[in-house]
Amino acid sequence: GLVVARQFWHSMKDRQHMTCSHSIRKANAVLVACVLFAVPSAFAGNDHCDQVTPQALAVGSTLNLTGSNSGATSTGDVVAGTTLDDGQPKFWEAFTTTTCTNVVLSFCGTSPVFGAYTYLATTCPANNAVVNTPLADNTTCADGNWTVPFNELPAGTYYIPIYSGPGSVGTYQLAVSASACASDLLHDHCDQSVPQALAVGSSVTFIGNNTGATTNGDAVAGTAFDNGQPIVWESFTTTTCANVTVSYCGTSPSPSFHSIRHWSPHARRATRSWAIRPSIRPHVRTVIGS
Repeated sequence: GLVVARQFWHSMKDRQHMTCSHSIRKANAVLVACVLFAVPSAFAGNDHCDQVTPQALAVGSTLNLTGSNSGATSTGDVVAGTTLDDGQPKFWEAFTTTTCTNVVLSFCGTSPVFGAYTYLATTCPANNAVVNTPLADNTTCADGNWTVPFNELPAGTYYIPIYSGPGSVGTYQLAVSASACASDLLHDHCDQSVPQALAVGSSVTFIGNNTGATTNGDAVAGTAFDNGQPIVWESFTTTTCANVTVSYCGTSPSPSFHSIRHWSPHARRATRSWAIRPSIRPHVRTVIGS
């Protein structure tokens, strides 16, 4: 009976949600297995990351997740010898984003206060392809639970390991909130700026703020803009030869004007896209074509 129970137990683990409605002999074996092995609650939860259905997380939204990690195990959670292979049982949640996102995990309201991992896994089972954050704190939540922010996460699917070791077992509350990456808001990279059509006799006005700009990906090494200064970008497109004036009227403080860069090396080409590089914080730029 014990051997049959063990075999059927492993069969249930493999099939995850198998019922006990086969033969009386198997039903009896299942009852024995339940008594001997204490069937974990994972069959109704997320004990393994592959049991989780990632939820869509849009910028400006929050996922309010609840669950119970009672009965969680360490089986199949991680690849042996990798970052999260700490021998502790884990429960899992997951989310998917479609653009660069700042994500905050908040366990506020969870009782007892849970421990928390500062990692997100990008594979299942988790290997060394993880994202770590140094920004976690247990002061934002008034009850002492952890808040774990992750900044500038590329679009993708991320698995949240929920610590389920001693003292962190029971029902949890987890809010997963998303906001836009600063680099997306301020056009920190030229490929984040959408060129605006500029016709002869018309103007285009750009309003922005370059606080938080970086030097990442701005210029090819050794070229004119490779001067170590952070840059944000605006851009426009013309369809015919045009005289263009760039005006910073209304900007405070006064800007330090650098230059306009055009993508075409041929000065007389009729159709061009241009990128404007300002060096001030709040800025107003009017581009006039004639």
